[in-house]
Amino acid sequence: MFSLWLRVQQYPGVKKDILMTVAESAQLRLLGKAFTAFNHAAMDLQKSFIQLESKIKELDLELESKNRKLADSLAENKKVRDFLHHILESLQPGIVVLNKGERIAVWNSAACAITGINFSRYKGRNFYQVLSKHSLLEDCTIKEIKALGYGKERVLRFRHGNDFVSILYTLTLLKGSTTFDEAGCIAILQDITRWKRLEDQAERDKRLIAMGELTAKMVSEVRNPLGSIEIFASILQRELAGDVERHRIVGHIIQAVRSLDNLLANYLIFTQSPKPKLQKIPVAAWLDEAANFVGLLPRAKPLEIIKKYHARQPWIMGDRELLKQVALNLMLNAIQAMPAGGKFVIETGDEKDNPTRKGSTGIRKRKEGVAIRFADTGTGIAAEHLEKIFNPFFTTKEGGSGLGLAIVNNIVRAHGGMIEVNSATGKGTSFSIYLPITGNSRGTCTGDVVGHGAIKNAKCKVKNEK
Repeated sequence: MFSLWLRVQQYPGVKKDILMTVAESAQLRLLGKAFTAFNHAAMDLQKSFIQLESKIKELDLELESKNRKLADSLAENKKVRDFLHHILESLQPGIVVLNKGERIAVWNSAACAITGINFSRYKGRNFYQVLSKHSLLEDCTIKEIKALGYGKERVLRFRHGNDFVSILYTLTLLKGSTTFDEAGCIAILQDITRWKRLEDQAERDKRLIAMGELTAKMVSEVRNPLGSIEIFASILQRELAGDVERHRIVGHIIQAVRSLDNLLANYLIFTQSPKPKLQKIPVAAWLDEAANFVGLLPRAKPLEIIKKYHARQPWIMGDRELLKQVALNLMLNAIQAMPAGGKFVIETGDEKDNPTRKGSTGIRKRKEGVAIRFADTGTGIAAEHLEKIFNPFFTTKEGGSGLGLAIVNNIVRAHGGMIEVNSATGKGTSFSIYLPITGNSRGTCTGDVVGHGAIKNAKCKVKNEK
């Protein structure tokens, strides 16, 4: 090094070059060290990348496995959910699941069909508010229904067009539910219309049997002396032929006795179950006969009689005269309920056309049925009288016998049918008769127009198909 220094001292021009060479050499050594460190770091990074890539592959495989399991789980959940939905839809009772705040969460189609409420429009709404809007709560209030608690039953009435449906309401706590956040309770709605009618009919039959036996005995006891009174009054009338005033008085006595005897005869008809002489007749035939007769009756106010016959003209096995008596009785009652005139509608249709009535009359379980509706725009029947109008001797008319509708009911039942009534005070009354039909009858109606005080018959072409 000392000799190098001497040379540098001896040759000053080389001094600068040598110093630069030394500096560059140091930088190269540093650069070499840096490259070496970089190579080591790159190798370490490559090893880490390889490890990371391997880990990512493992995670991808694990994620793929979990995704498959999740997809399988979702598919299974969907299958279970669909299965439960099918179970819910298959239940005959209406089911409405309520969550916190008694709000509508889930329902089945039976609930919509039974109540006539489209619950999809009211999802998230308070169930009892919706219920009060649609239910005819004649004998209770929403407050009373809510106070029933769980497991208690209550019969509610809903209106379906011109019909009333009786629904058995029950509220059940959802088992296993610890909170009401998602589902708290289940409202169960069962259509008991048919059973309610059968129950009412059975109760009515019990009263009819008891009253029928008593009436038959009373009629037999009373008619014998009445016959004697009429005979002696007739003899007395002949003897008083020269006394005009007394002859007239005795005539009134004879007329009163005959009216009483006629009333007693009606009582006997009522107590003796009618035995129809069955023959195959079109429904329109006996309806037209009765309507034509009523159309010819004199009246002070105009009456518009409208016939709306279904395009399918059914035939039934029935007694033409007895069925005509049913129609006449209902038509005359309607006329009396419309002293200021009005509209009277005779309408026929298939009993199966109304889905809300499925199984409600029992006719469909045996064979197809025909529905016949007699509707007026008269004064209507008070709600407290509706359950009694088919009871014998019940009447709100002055001088009425109270047997007309009871006899109608007996005739309808003798034909294997059922009758029901719907009415609103001041709006009118409708009687619906359901009768089993025979064979398949199809036809087309070309008219249903009726004038005031007279009837223009609908022209129907009927074809019987075996």
